[in-house]
Amino acid sequence: VDEILIIASLIEKEAGTQSDFFDISSVFNNRLNAPSKYPYLESDATVVYAIHHETGERINPTGQDMTYESPYNTYTNKGLPPGPIANPSASAIRAALYPSVTDYYYFFSESTYITHYSTTYEEHKKAVAAVIRDSEDE
Repeated sequence: VDEILIIASLIEKEAGTQSDFFDISSVFNNRLNAPSKYPYLESDATVVYAIHHETGERINPTGQDMTYESPYNTYTNKGLPPGPIANPSASAIRAALYPSVTDYYYFFSESTYITHYSTTYEEHKKAVAAVIRDSEDE
């Protein structure tokens, strides 16, 4: 039960919309099921939570923040954080219990709540670069 609530809390904070819950759950599920290849969940939401919880400061995370020392930082600590980072909704709990079946290991969301999913790190980097390039062209 604890693990489901922790995963659901990550989903709640990472998803731009409820329509993303099950695919984001899939990413976390896939990573947790392949710990030798993906030991870190790399959830920005855990870093935001850690910094806010420990300093009171609300941040938009940068690359430098990903090294912040905290047991909640899933960039520097393997597996799940020690506890939930939010109160998950029933929809997020359902998604944690029943993730989509995908081969996704990466995702990122644009500020417009459009979420991009990738199977490999190379695909992920290309998707991020394309969104950055498109935003610079606007």
